[in-house]
Amino acid sequence: MNQTLNLWGPAILVCLTVCLTVIVGVIYNNRRIDDLGKRMDDMATRFDKRFDDLSNRIDKRIDDLRSELIARIDGLEKRLVDRIERLEHPVLRG
Repeated sequence: MNQTLNLWGPAILVCLTVCLTVIVGVIYNNRRIDDLGKRMDDMATRFDKRFDDLSNRIDKRIDDLRSELIARIDGLEKRLVDRIERLEHPVLRG
């Protein structure tokens, strides 16, 4: 028995060490993968927030441009109506 233990003891010790190392590595990497999943979820949340903010800013800008365009068109319409009224009612001199 002693001779068998002397022969196979180091091999068994190496196998147990390798198995323990592999198990610890798997557990460590699994924890890191979970951390990576959480980081990806956080990044997705930040991207969603940024896209929503960008969409809101674009919508506000479009509304501002629409208001400005309507104001300018109203101004032009008023000027055209004034000019047309002046053309229809000329001032008679003398």
